[in-house]
Amino acid sequence: MDIWKHGAFVDGWSVVHFLSGFFIALLFYTIGFSIVLTVLCTLAALVLWEVYEWILGILETPPNVAADIVLGSLGAGVALYFYFFRGETLPEWLLLTLFFSMLALSLWGFIDQYKNGYR
Repeated sequence: MDIWKHGAFVDGWSVVHFLSGFFIALLFYTIGFSIVLTVLCTLAALVLWEVYEWILGILETPPNVAADIVLGSLGAGVALYFYFFRGETLPEWLLLTLFFSMLALSLWGFIDQYKNGYR
């Protein structure tokens, strides 16, 4: 089984979408956006990314696209739970680990897709 080939709902990219939503929301909230604006801008960024994939010719099933947006939104929800609702910050080492894990997974996925010709 190839984890990077687009699945019906979830695939190897699901973790990347979750972490992307987490860091997008964290970015918007950290620079001073209100909770509502953070949620709206994060959702817009997640949807625009799916549109960008479609423009590039990366074809996914509608349930997979919906799952990507939902998973990104869940990641945003986790970030907002800690930073807005609990008023806590996560340790820097954890944020760096998650961020570089997201980058490494993205790179692995892009290389695998290029190598195998997935679209």
